Amino acid sequence: ILDLSKIEAGKMPLHLEQVQLPEVIDELVQTVEPMVRARNLEFRTSVAPDLPVLDTDRTKLRQVLLNLVSNAIKFTHEGYVSLAVRHVGERVRMTVEDTGVGIRPEDLEAIFEDFRQVDQSHTREYGGTGLGLSITRKLLNLLGGSIAVESTYGSGTRFIIDLPCVAPRPKEGAAATTGAGNASSAGA
Repeated sequence: ILDLSKIEAGKMPLHLEQVQLPEVIDELVQTVEPMVRARNLEFRTSVAPDLPVLDTDRTKLRQVLLNLVSNAIKFTHEGYVSLAVRHVGERVRMTVEDTGVGIRPEDLEAIFEDFRQVDQSHTREYGGTGLGLSITRKLLNLLGGSIAVESTYGSGTRFIIDLPCVAPRPKEGAAATTGAGNASSAGA
């Protein structure tokens, strides 16, 4: 809830740095591996070899991916969860896909709303605050990215993230730091 408040107030700082996406993916795989094993699922990754170094906020990007992959694992009883990453022009496209319960067409528009959980008897059992996807979308907006969702109720969901290779610089007065900026200001 604190993250949501900071984002909405325009006080969520960006810590821009050079990010090697394959490293972030490796960390993510290590983090979710116990959940994947516990649910007896397959976790597939496909990372294109031509990915550029991103200029973005590593922590926020990691949170976005962790939110999406964790949700996919939570709502998948059998089958797989996958994360595919590729370079598309000046952007990187990341796709999180699962063979889970899916989302009803009438619920797709509302899943990014604050405190919104799809009101289905089989999803209520999983708990949560209903903030994960809302925060995910807002973090992506902060990073200059976007998110879309496709789902077939009963057979899975696909989230598509498009993220610029270079995150937009914050507006005047907004909080942001860069790796280079921190180092150069230390001696000032």
